[in-house]
Amino acid sequence: MAEFVDKSQITLENIDKILELSNSFEEGMGGPRGPISAVSPELLLINYISHGESDKAVALFEDEKQFNHEKSAIDAPTGRYEGLAEIRYFAENWRKYVLAEFAWVTPLLQTVGGGRSCTELVVNFKIKGRDKILKVPMAVVGDIRPHNKLEEVRIYFYYAWFPGTIPYRPRQWKPLYDAAADHNQLIGAVKEYFETLQSPELPFDRWTKVFGKEMQHAGYRPMDDKGTPEHVKEELAEGVSGFLRMFKKSLGVMPYHNILRVMHSIEDGRTGVIEWISIGMPEEWRLENLAALEEKFKDDPEAGSLGFRIPCQWDDRSWQSGFAAYEKDEDGLIIALRICDYYGAEYSIDLKDTPIRW
Repeated sequence: MAEFVDKSQITLENIDKILELSNSFEEGMGGPRGPISAVSPELLLINYISHGESDKAVALFEDEKQFNHEKSAIDAPTGRYEGLAEIRYFAENWRKYVLAEFAWVTPLLQTVGGGRSCTELVVNFKIKGRDKILKVPMAVVGDIRPHNKLEEVRIYFYYAWFPGTIPYRPRQWKPLYDAAADHNQLIGAVKEYFETLQSPELPFDRWTKVFGKEMQHAGYRPMDDKGTPEHVKEELAEGVSGFLRMFKKSLGVMPYHNILRVMHSIEDGRTGVIEWISIGMPEEWRLENLAALEEKFKDDPEAGSLGFRIPCQWDDRSWQSGFAAYEKDEDGLIIALRICDYYGAEYSIDLKDTPIRW
């Protein structure tokens, strides 16, 4: 078992600090929207462990995956749990991670396709001796096997909602190649988004074609005192133009320092769900191309507020996993962007404490 949480930090004092945080996730999602299958196994799992029904949770898995003899698994910000014994350990500790007496789940949106199902939801934790409810936005992705059972589940939420959880999400998959995945597995606006995001040419004019005018962000991270998710620049509230300006100000980070390799995608026509791992770019290639980037945007007042330099040393802490959901309107344009990663926060831990998996 690989656990990434310091249990000595799970105290009421630390949880009280977390209870002071707030998020706009449920409001940003517009509340629950169907269709949502209550018997989809990834949603059953999160309901069972929230209700303290560990036996039912474990019964959703076999000890091994169907074909390759790997252990069935739950991968969460708190760690990776493989095989029935470790899955039971996780289920029995789920509420203990936040000292909750009980918990319940508010499912908001479900995306199904290709043998996988993702439910975006809020888990409501009732903390011992506290009246305020800890509402934690999460995405739960299940790889489904026959008879409505699970091969693997990956739970995504921002680490700071659980005390003692470190700001690092080791890559769940070993990449076959240290390069961007073929985006042909994606479709429509989501494919165009990723191709634009990771093009060394940084063709921002292409991005204006993929976003609908009503684009918004439902943050997995806590909000600041202005009601803005802490990792989102205020420009994002200004719609498409603000979103583009935010990325112009961080030129040189992506794709010149890292790219995202798409490992899994779920698409149902309304929402495209992406699971990814980050890939660091070779130093020699990066320096050569950054010089050309600086020349290209030298006269653009909105570009390069970071001076085309990474704000901190790029190292093994940057090799992480993450999640994103891109919701589209009736014309196929992206109108909602929901990202769950720890970008920037990972540099608050020492490199020696980074649990590198691959």
